[in-house]
Amino acid sequence: MKFNLFISMAAMLLSSNDLQVPFLVGNTIEENYLRVSEKHEIYYATFGNPRGIPVVVLHGGPGAGCNPQLAKFFDPNIWYVIMFDQRGAMRSKPFACMEENTTQDLIHDIELLRNI
Repeated sequence: MKFNLFISMAAMLLSSNDLQVPFLVGNTIEENYLRVSEKHEIYYATFGNPRGIPVVVLHGGPGAGCNPQLAKFFDPNIWYVIMFDQRGAMRSKPFACMEENTTQDLIHDIELLRNI
């Protein structure tokens, strides 16, 4: 999955004056785990149009994880939504592990996800 555009949920919502009604959340296109280190595997899921504009949704934390309902803020005909549980969060393994879990590790994980 190649994507070049990163938009945070907050930035997208704050800059959109015409967002009135959330979109229906469609079926997950792909759900899987990605090994990002010897210790960690991150869970990810994709929604929307695989040929659409890619957007990565970063969840709050720590431990929160992504929620498919976050996809409702993106028109599934236009956007290809990529969500993932950051290291140690929700479905990622191992749960609640703070080792090898820094901002640089998060950036590394996004880059790995970007290149699958």
